[in-house]
Amino acid sequence: MSLPTPPSGGGPLVVLIDSGLNPSHPYLRQALCDGVAIGRSAAGDILLTGEYQDRLGHGTAMGGLVVSHCRSVRLFAVRLFDSLETLIDEELLLAALQYVEENIPCDILNLSLGLCVSEHKEALREQCLRLRRRGTLIVSAFENGGAVTYPAAFEGVVGVTTGERCLKSTDYERVEDGMVDLCACGRAQRVAWVNPDVFIDSGNSLACAHVSGLLAQRMCGDGVTAAEAYEHLCRETPPRWRFTAAGAPSPQPPVGSYRRAVLFPFNKEIHSLVRYARLLPFTVEGVCDLRVSGRVGAHTARLLPGIPPEQDQIIGDIDALDWSSFDTLILGHTRELSQLIREDTLLPRLLQKAAETDKYVYAFDDLESCGAGEWAENPRFYFPRLRLSDLKPPNFGKLYRPWLPVAAVFGTSSRQGKFTLQLLLREKLLRRGYRLGQIGTEPSAPLFGMEACFHFGFDSSSELSSYAAIAWLNQTINELSEDGAELILTGCQSEILPHDTGNLGDYPLHQLHFLMGVQPDIILLCVNPFDEESYLRRCIHFLESAVDSRVAALVVFPLTLRFPRSGLMGGKRPLTEEEFLSLRHQWEAAFDRPVLRLEKEEDMEALTDIVIDYFADETDSEEKGAPV
Repeated sequence: MSLPTPPSGGGPLVVLIDSGLNPSHPYLRQALCDGVAIGRSAAGDILLTGEYQDRLGHGTAMGGLVVSHCRSVRLFAVRLFDSLETLIDEELLLAALQYVEENIPCDILNLSLGLCVSEHKEALREQCLRLRRRGTLIVSAFENGGAVTYPAAFEGVVGVTTGERCLKSTDYERVEDGMVDLCACGRAQRVAWVNPDVFIDSGNSLACAHVSGLLAQRMCGDGVTAAEAYEHLCRETPPRWRFTAAGAPSPQPPVGSYRRAVLFPFNKEIHSLVRYARLLPFTVEGVCDLRVSGRVGAHTARLLPGIPPEQDQIIGDIDALDWSSFDTLILGHTRELSQLIREDTLLPRLLQKAAETDKYVYAFDDLESCGAGEWAENPRFYFPRLRLSDLKPPNFGKLYRPWLPVAAVFGTSSRQGKFTLQLLLREKLLRRGYRLGQIGTEPSAPLFGMEACFHFGFDSSSELSSYAAIAWLNQTINELSEDGAELILTGCQSEILPHDTGNLGDYPLHQLHFLMGVQPDIILLCVNPFDEESYLRRCIHFLESAVDSRVAALVVFPLTLRFPRSGLMGGKRPLTEEEFLSLRHQWEAAFDRPVLRLEKEEDMEALTDIVIDYFADETDSEEKGAPV
């Protein structure tokens, strides 16, 4: 059959990919209208017909708003949906855009719809770019819920949201340095509809149509192209909003240049580097400490049971270190050690020697805030930091909808192997061929190849908190997803719920912000053998209700209290296998989920299977896109 062609004559040609048009509506009688419909056959094949009659009203409303600004406009409808409750079929949207590119040489393409989760984002971006190169200006709306939406967020697309101060149909506000380009009138207003003929509606879709109408009006009045009309609008109106980053982002560590490293001191943060040296992309040449620590001369395998014999090292004296035997000095936290020996110059002294011998330095301490700021700008020195400049200011609070699975490790206390569990999962998932995007919360995370570091634990000095932390985590997960990751893996610090509420320090607010930022699909909860069952139940219920997630397994730390009645004052001892099996039986019956032992090989393999099977079996119910 022969398909309709765009109406000839008249003013600018505006294409509406929407629910169609009702050309007989009083609001549209002065416009020249035509269109097509794109849908699916009974067999699921993409089908193109000439039936573009609007059965819903949304497309007619958008056309009426465009005409209200420019009566000589020509409208061409591409009917894509018939219900506001139906998710946008992304393949149909791509087909509609391709049809417009190949057959409809329009001036403006109005998309009062969008996708929050796009499985074909690059194809969608490229299709929009081809239309833009051809001379078509795409005006697209962000979703009403406030999330990042495609194609509105793409560069080269005029992304529109509702402006609170835009009260009239001709009002608009310009945005500078943001993914949003214009704000317009999306407040409640009368629009053309189908059954009834007039409807009161509001939302970003209306603001989008107003912008398309204003651009068409400017094209008629000034005799310019759509792109020139948009430039005129921008020149005539100073930006009402600016979303400029605070400065240059923090540099990345040159881990790829590290070959032979020495670790100092032998404290908790260094333990994971010693225990899992096999996962590091460089060789650990030595481990050092101060003599006053009492650890110089000891074997690392004795202090950290479980280290393979081939990885055992004798802890050396930092003051007797051979500085020619390595190229990288990895410095753990030194504040407590400096206080112990009452020497404020410990860290500066080591940095001075490293600079003189041209070493790389990876420091866990923030050199700018710990009295060693003069070394912070040395290009061979690195320390993990999060500054406001690392955050791309979210436009009007818009966040990305997660579109890849996120697995996260949380816990019921500090010092229970949460980072160890992340390392073990990383090793096993990579070995099975999965492409990971990992956010570590320990300062050593980049040394293990983790793609991002959100250090908010001991002695951290992050400038990001509350909303800024949530936005940074959200942006980072999106970036890792776009970089080709198949699974996002991360983990939190300390406990998720307070054990006591008698002091402000008891409130794990940073952990709550982390939970809100990563929005995990699956949670692996690290627990202690001595945790009370009632507290574990609270943690599980809280995690599963605070975010749309599932606590898929409990992972037991293999140390328990030596004298339970005395609490932590009596120290800890290894958990026996009999004790663990009894605990597993008790908790699996109480919580109806697997209970596994940390670092037990068969349990860690089973946990890896749980993560993989959960995402393999999960059906995707995330709303991907809809009319806005």
